[in-house]
Amino acid sequence: MSNDDINARRREQDKLNMLIVVAVAGWYKDTYFDKKPCRDSTLSGAAYVNELSIIYHMEKLIFMKLCNVIRSKNLLCDTRDIILEEQLIMFLFTIGDNTVNC
Repeated sequence: MSNDDINARRREQDKLNMLIVVAVAGWYKDTYFDKKPCRDSTLSGAAYVNELSIIYHMEKLIFMKLCNVIRSKNLLCDTRDIILEEQLIMFLFTIGDNTVNC
């Protein structure tokens, strides 16, 4: 095997390695840098809770009873930024649709 053949193979291997690096970098960028919103609702807070409770066909009275039970047993509580009802509906949305909370 001559030096020209060895150099040609090295150049081909270098091109292949560069292609792999570019493909991995593109995948990484698409996965971690180009974030897209998961939810397209313009609603927030109580209106968002109402929208999701309608989507899950849960009567508001049943949902409120569930929230009251959770609150009375101190399993969850309101925080400064989000009330228990919003926390619960986001949890139900996440496990019900097998999605991530982003």
